[in-house]
Amino acid sequence: MKQRYFKEPKYSKNYLIQSPKNLYEQYVNAFVFSEMVKSHNKTPNKKVLHQQAQNSWREVKKKDKENIQNRIFELLCTPIRSYPFTFYESVGESQSESQKESQKRPLIPLENPPELFDNIQPSSNATAQKKLLDIIQKSKVDLYEYNNLLRTASSHELRSQFVSSIKKLEETILIEENRLKKLRNNAAAQQRA
Repeated sequence: MKQRYFKEPKYSKNYLIQSPKNLYEQYVNAFVFSEMVKSHNKTPNKKVLHQQAQNSWREVKKKDKENIQNRIFELLCTPIRSYPFTFYESVGESQSESQKESQKRPLIPLENPPELFDNIQPSSNATAQKKLLDIIQKSKVDLYEYNNLLRTASSHELRSQFVSSIKKLEETILIEENRLKKLRNNAAAQQRA
C-alpha cells in the first residue's frame, strides 16, 4: 500500500507583478495572494483580481506608510487552508471560545461506522443499562454521520455547526459511558452480595 502524505497547496506571492518595486506593487501582489488563498484558486483571472486590488488600494493608500506595510504583512500571512479540512480563522475574523477550543484539538473524521453493541448484554434487571446502551449507540451513529458531513462541508458556518454538534455528541458519549460503567459496577456488587 502506498503511503499518502498531506500536501499543502502553494500560491504565488508575485502572481501579477513579478518584481515589485514600490509600495503599490507590493500591496497588489499581497492582495492577490490573499484572494487566491481564500478562494483556493491558484490561477485566477488576472484582470479581475487586478481591478479588485486597485479598488482596495484606493482605500488603503490614504493611510500612512507604516499602516500600509502592516496591511501587506497581514495579507501575506493569510493562512493557507488545506481544503476541505479548514479549522483556522483568517486574519481579522473574530473567534468565539468554542472555535478556539476546536482549533486546539483537531477533529479526526471517523473512517468506519461505529460498532454496535450486539455482543454486550446487560443483566436482565438492568433496564437502565439497556437505555444507556441505546443512547450511546445512537450518539456514536450520529457522531459518525456528523464527521462525514464535516468532511464534505465547504461553508465555514456549516463546519462550525458540525464541530459544535460533534463536541456535544462526544461529551454525551463520555458521560453515558461513565454512567454505564457505574451501573455495571453496582450490578456486579449486588450479585456478589
